Amino acid sequence: RVDLVDRIHPADYDRLDAAPNVRLLPYRLPTVHGLVFGDRAPILRNATFRRGLLYGINRTGFLQQELGSSKKQIARILSGFAPIGRSDNDPLGYAYDRDIRPRAYDPSLALVLMRLALRTQPQAKNDETNIDAATKTTDGDGKSDSEAAGDAANETTNADANKEEGDGEKDKGEGSSDSSSPNSLPELTLAFPESYVATAACEFIASNWRRLGISVKLRALEPGQTIPNDSNWDVLYLEATIEEPLVDLPELVLGQQILGRHGGLIWYAMRQLQDAKSLEEVRNEFAKIHRLTFDHTPWLPLWQIMEHAAMQKDFVGLNQPPITLYGDVQQ
Repeated sequence: RVDLVDRIHPADYDRLDAAPNVRLLPYRLPTVHGLVFGDRAPILRNATFRRGLLYGINRTGFLQQELGSSKKQIARILSGFAPIGRSDNDPLGYAYDRDIRPRAYDPSLALVLMRLALRTQPQAKNDETNIDAATKTTDGDGKSDSEAAGDAANETTNADANKEEGDGEKDKGEGSSDSSSPNSLPELTLAFPESYVATAACEFIASNWRRLGISVKLRALEPGQTIPNDSNWDVLYLEATIEEPLVDLPELVLGQQILGRHGGLIWYAMRQLQDAKSLEEVRNEFAKIHRLTFDHTPWLPLWQIMEHAAMQKDFVGLNQPPITLYGDVQQ
């Protein structure tokens, strides 16, 4: 018989929880899931475009479709890359600002924001270099996403007319693909580790983005690999277990540099965090970092998942929530 199963599929939680001879044990720490960006596609340096990508992901739909409707809150949608904790009063959530609500799924807004970013990209500066812009909700114009989308919609007719006029003057002998047009949506390679959640999530995300007109190529990493060892990718699905945010988040951002060239503002804020002298200062600095990541989206937050191990009820030796299944094996 099978006595112990490490990290069950979240969709199996309700079925196993109802099984008379099975006991479920939660892991002490949730896993945080999100998307980070490579350096290959210039348009991904634009925060407006990245926000459009996030608006184009139906995160609630994925959790309902793939993880089921568990009575317990196995998964929670995030607005930042720190864990929210297992409950509202979990001390682990001190680095997460609950006042910042996750962006809702809005494919229409997603498309308008991406087209706006493409239209302005040739003249745009790298949005990560302006520290003063960090307090605003867009790339420095002070407008919300919906306000910027409204402006873009008002400009659409004139922009399309100008484009058609310019297209008519082009040399018809010079053919070019849509992917090379400055206003066309790019082709993106979405890389992911071979886990059941990452695989299902990336297939779902690719389907969402393709409906918006983005060509998406899926790339499964080699077994055991979590970060590609080359630059042949644009977006990476990342899973992280954050045991202590004050230690682990700076290590991810500054040590492993998971944000690449898109993390300038966050690097600066993380260094400020290291100078904090009290818990209150730490919380305030993390609140600033949360706001920065929400506004500038160098990381697209997806969800937090509470992992569980399943075992026979007569299985002994594992009673307290572990960090890893065999973390206390020598004890």
